[in-house]
Amino acid sequence: MAQKPKKLNMSEMEKDFYSDTSMIGIVCPLPAYHFCWKLNDWFEINFECDPSLTLPYYENEITSYFSVFEYTLPNSGHTYLLYKVKNDDKTLIEGLKKNNWLNKIDYLWLLKTGEPKNDADKILKILNTLPFIRLSRIIENGQLNNLENFMV
Repeated sequence: MAQKPKKLNMSEMEKDFYSDTSMIGIVCPLPAYHFCWKLNDWFEINFECDPSLTLPYYENEITSYFSVFEYTLPNSGHTYLLYKVKNDDKTLIEGLKKNNWLNKIDYLWLLKTGEPKNDADKILKILNTLPFIRLSRIIENGQLNNLENFMV
């Protein structure tokens, strides 16, 4: 007798992907390559665009692609992912009320570290001093409805 194929449990995958993470929403008008270059300089890191992480987004038979930049801290296993969340008039963040600040963000910085909340607080303090950043805030659990859009 044939076994039934198992379905992917998206909520378990999402829970696993987002364990030990923090997210920072950033409003910055710079193009992604310029923004990454500035972050790399200020934080002494090396965000790199990985084409295999590019996120396709399908809406009304139109596909939009969103860049994802990655940096893994040497000898730690800690990973930073930087998502460009806007592409022309499309966004990876959807389903928010009209005046929500998250509608304005251009980038989402996901930290996968041992102490993500503390690390996010440290990064946020620096981001808020940079002249090319208009706004940066920690995104609390439950503020984003569509986390599956950011799973790479």
